[in-house]
Amino acid sequence: MEDRLPYRPLKVLVAEDDAASREALQKAVRMLGHDCRAARNGFDAWHMQLDERADVILSDWRMPRMDGLELCRRTRASETDGRYTYFVFLTDFNDHDHRNEGMAAGADDYRSKPIDLDDMQGRLESAARALSLRAKR
Repeated sequence: MEDRLPYRPLKVLVAEDDAASREALQKAVRMLGHDCRAARNGFDAWHMQLDERADVILSDWRMPRMDGLELCRRTRASETDGRYTYFVFLTDFNDHDHRNEGMAAGADDYRSKPIDLDDMQGRLESAARALSLRAKR
């Protein structure tokens, strides 16, 4: 699949406390031809992001130590050098209040779980397009 990517492979960071979901997301991202690291909570994901910035963060909302909302806010606050990380919430919360709160915190996309492989591919292609356009500015 990698040779069919319309853009360079993305560096993706998955933040998910459920081990089975985390492993499934990581496997799906890699199957789609992208590099992927994973963290079991927002705190670990934040430190991984500080060590090596991801192009895309796929984050659960509810996690121990630091939730996805705080991870999103910190990610946005850290973007002082012009680089941008595309942030997607993948969550069990499927209501307008959570969606609006996530988008207000700086998320680029908000998807309800479970997410299938085709939807994941679409989300990552959308992220790649957005990042490519931002880089051309």
